[in-house]
Amino acid sequence: TSAQRDTLQVLTGNFADLSCGGGLIHLHQPQPPDWPEGQTLGVEAQLPDGHGPILVDARYRGARPAGTGVLSVAIQFIGLELTADGTAVLQRLANSVQHLLRLNASGARRGSDTKFKH
Repeated sequence: TSAQRDTLQVLTGNFADLSCGGGLIHLHQPQPPDWPEGQTLGVEAQLPDGHGPILVDARYRGARPAGTGVLSVAIQFIGLELTADGTAVLQRLANSVQHLLRLNASGARRGSDTKFKH
């Protein structure tokens, strides 16, 4: 099948913006992925909460330049509210967003490492 012929594409980056609904990720590569908008992705993200990474499904919402040599991609988390595990991830996201807002308000800036794959 075509799914078996597709190669796994893994990209890494840092969240430039994070919310409970998704995020904007600065990639560690200058070229955009060749995914169509709306493509479902598997995302692994390390949140600044001292726990292991979260694993979530997301939709690819496109790429945009974010400065000289930096490319960002937008993702939208999907399905988190549908399961107990997803609700727990959503709570971790909410806590992490609040933590990052407090850090930004105090003048500190910190990104979260993120990996996502299709």
